[in-house]
Amino acid sequence: MLVNSLPFEILSNIADFLQTPDILTGSVVCRAWKRPFEESLWRHITITSDHQLDIFCDKLYNQQLSGNKFDHHVRQLDLSYHRPNYPESFNLIEQSFPLLDHLCISDNAWFTTDPPPYVNWSHWKTLTRLDWWIFDSAVLAPESYFALSFLPNLTSLKLSYDCEDEGAFTLDGFEMLLQNTPRLKTLSVDSLIGNMPETDLARIKTLPPSTTLTALFIESYSWDLGWLCYWAHKCPNLQSLEWNSSVTGTTPHHMDEASEVLKTMQNAFKNLKRFDMEALKDSHADHFFELLHQCDTSLKHLELRLKSDEQYVPLKMFEEAPFCFFESLETIFLDLAGETSDLFLLPYAFRTCCRLANLKIIAPDLIIELDVLLDHCQALKTLELNVCEVATSDDTPLYPSAHALRVIELEKATLPSSLFYYISQRCPQLSRLHILDSDVVCSLSCTAGNMSIFMPYTHLDTLMVTSVEFHVITNSNNMESVVLNYLHLVQIDSPSEQTTFSFRPIRPTSHHSTDLEIHPPQWYCQYAKDGTPDTVSFQALDIDQTRQFELYLKSKQCTEDLVERRIKEQNCPGHPLDANDWMEDLLPENVALQIGGVRFSYRQSDCGRVFRTSTYATFQTYLRPSSRATVKVLSTHKYSAYAQISHKCLDAHFLFFEDLSQPIIFRIKPPLHPPVKHPKLVKPPIIRASLAVDFISNFISNLKL
Repeated sequence: MLVNSLPFEILSNIADFLQTPDILTGSVVCRAWKRPFEESLWRHITITSDHQLDIFCDKLYNQQLSGNKFDHHVRQLDLSYHRPNYPESFNLIEQSFPLLDHLCISDNAWFTTDPPPYVNWSHWKTLTRLDWWIFDSAVLAPESYFALSFLPNLTSLKLSYDCEDEGAFTLDGFEMLLQNTPRLKTLSVDSLIGNMPETDLARIKTLPPSTTLTALFIESYSWDLGWLCYWAHKCPNLQSLEWNSSVTGTTPHHMDEASEVLKTMQNAFKNLKRFDMEALKDSHADHFFELLHQCDTSLKHLELRLKSDEQYVPLKMFEEAPFCFFESLETIFLDLAGETSDLFLLPYAFRTCCRLANLKIIAPDLIIELDVLLDHCQALKTLELNVCEVATSDDTPLYPSAHALRVIELEKATLPSSLFYYISQRCPQLSRLHILDSDVVCSLSCTAGNMSIFMPYTHLDTLMVTSVEFHVITNSNNMESVVLNYLHLVQIDSPSEQTTFSFRPIRPTSHHSTDLEIHPPQWYCQYAKDGTPDTVSFQALDIDQTRQFELYLKSKQCTEDLVERRIKEQNCPGHPLDANDWMEDLLPENVALQIGGVRFSYRQSDCGRVFRTSTYATFQTYLRPSSRATVKVLSTHKYSAYAQISHKCLDAHFLFFEDLSQPIIFRIKPPLHPPVKHPKLVKPPIIRASLAVDFISNFISNLKL
């Protein structure tokens, strides 16, 4: 099939992934591409200036005269420009776009100062989503909500009102709003909602419910629990509730009255599965949790963000209130900002969450004892910690019971080197480990010159190590930096896209087979362009270059002083450069992966002699045979290092020099058996328009395969 014979739907989907300049380029490739690419230009229109508004209105007027309609291709329209002196241009916009799906009216837009009845929304019957930034309280008059009745298919509505007017949103206003949007499923309100009068609180149970609304987002600057009673009665099928408030008061309004009203409601929050909350006081969150527990809510997802610059002690909250109430919780996300105290009790708060599978904690001052946390969360599968320190308690058993944890992400934390052995021993099913912006520490007496991080019982699918610094603690007041490595390990489809390496080989044990056939290696030269590791190129060495390089490796000598100095510095324990060691086959079942590096420190004695000391750190674990461990160097320092990765029949070696512009030589041993051809999967068409023709050709080739 030729590129100009592709189906219209495929070309249209390709165009949706491109930027505007690339779409214009693709529209002139051939006649068959012209229509789908030009139609893609009109799917999302954004007007942010007077010049854009003039061009857009001229285009609308000219297409009416020529009869060449394009307005029915527009699906999303973003308006963020106000020009009240020319109402005819806005009337033209109102009468266009019969198939509009999403309308966004941001601040300073053209009719935010006019009540909705003056906007002819009857032309947009297909509209399903409306984001409305309101500037004048006159727009929010109860009778003005009648304009929303002209949008029969509206399912998502966002109202933002940036004005200190407590009477902007009232109970009658919300009633009028919901009556005119019978199909509304998602409602988001960002405004100052005033306190509810006693008369409104008394008549809540007489109001008709809105059974279609399933998601509610409230960004309010007030704290009246009477509104919680209103939404509990109004939305019996509510599944997701997000309540954010920045009020600084100490006691919510109508706290006792709300408790009494909710006791008389039979279906209050019975279907609620997700609750997100942001508050400045832990006492505010405590009141909400108590009311939700009173309604016998079966929450599955809970997010709590406490923002405060003052020191607070949430001891009562974490001992009694939130998590102990909901045994059905499966996901918990906690963001605890500010100075905290007594948060060592936090792991004990999860003891009743027998179904908890995903846990994420952000608390800069928190010290987590991992063994205590795992003991109280037996069903945990994913753990993400952004805390001060992660360690184990003093009474950790020598042989802990196995845990089913599969994913661990540790960020901005201080980690003892012994923690990784405990993770490997406690979590044998661990498949993904991420360590980001953290410090790995070890005492000087435990290193013996080498800091080893050993995970013998772990077989990972993905290992990510980004901006990790290794330290050796010489005393209580001194932390000496031993090695600083910036590494990033990911999984990719093509091994040639990024650098793949590990740290020093692991010798096979006696029970591993050593009768594998040895094939002559293939040598490649990798150049880092412009000193940037992200942009690399590969070039195979010819026979003479290969012979010359292998002789150089065997002799460990070089005529260039730079390379010779690097080789001598690397000739230390843990950094073998013997070519015979490279030919040894490593663990055939799994990938034996180690990452690390060397940092050389020089000190001068009193007598003027210079002593050189070298220390290296390793990070050792294993990857599953199906995984592909790839490392991307994000940053580097001027220290040489040696790296290796081995997986069954694949054996790659790298020799790094001080300057990234120098070539990096490595070899790949051919596979022992012919590779099995697997059918290629067709990926989503993400391309650049300058390569549109080549991409389509490759796309068709994949389809044929």
